[in-house]
Amino acid sequence: MGLVQIVVCFSAFLAIAYSACPTGWKHYAGKCYKFSTGKQNWVNARSMCKFHNSDLIEIETETEQQWVRQQALKFNHTDLDDGFWIGGTDWAKEGTWIWEPSQKPISYIVWGQGQPNNRNNSENCLASMKYFDYIWSDEFCDWDRLQYICEMAETSGPIVG
Repeated sequence: MGLVQIVVCFSAFLAIAYSACPTGWKHYAGKCYKFSTGKQNWVNARSMCKFHNSDLIEIETETEQQWVRQQALKFNHTDLDDGFWIGGTDWAKEGTWIWEPSQKPISYIVWGQGQPNNRNNSENCLASMKYFDYIWSDEFCDWDRLQYICEMAETSGPIVG
């Protein structure tokens, strides 16, 4: 094995050992994202994210929204009701949407047509839905048919798992 091959192998090892995100997470713009394959209601989805030292995603810019949409399209959802829970709710005050993880008001908003509609005065959780080409809809928080997206800050040291 030549010196160049040794350097390349060592560099690859370092890149893996000091990856910015855990295995199975996607890196984008200084954050790590996990698109779940399992389905949960909103509260359980958030609990699953917290179990992995993260929280439900806060989509704060058009650029981030477009990236999330591109990732979501890779799931090839066949049901229009498929989608992902994201971190917003209007539990505290109807129509006043906040990001639950940070408790910040949602300033960037991209609603699907006719949304939010607060169907039956009970839709208080935010989802990115296939029906709306992965832009936003208010949904019943106890609906357990959605996947979810977790988000965490990238790290700078060794990652396990």
